[in-house]
Amino acid sequence: MKILIVQGNPNPESFTHANAMHYVDVAKQNGHQVSIIDLSQDNFDPVLRYGYHKHMDDESYPKYVQDLITKADHIAFFFPVWWSAESSVLKGLIDRTLTPRFAYSRDNETSKKR
Repeated sequence: MKILIVQGNPNPESFTHANAMHYVDVAKQNGHQVSIIDLSQDNFDPVLRYGYHKHMDDESYPKYVQDLITKADHIAFFFPVWWSAESSVLKGLIDRTLTPRFAYSRDNETSKKR
């Protein structure tokens, strides 16, 4: 099974990060193919400056994440809950990655199928 792990705590010393890394180790020990998005380590700008009206200057990281999502059989999210929500860096990843025509469509638009 191809597993994608999204570690969404910006603090690499956090309990959330330790849990995610433990999941990586156990999944690999059980013979799974594992990819990880570690938002405490990756150089990612989470700010969606123009909404979906204009592309950001560098869309390479969101495209990379979309590719990982497309290939994954299972996705596991690890993140803290702060003020009843995910961390801002994880929210930014979701906003910049789960875009129209990739994650969903409106009206008669066709979305890419996983």
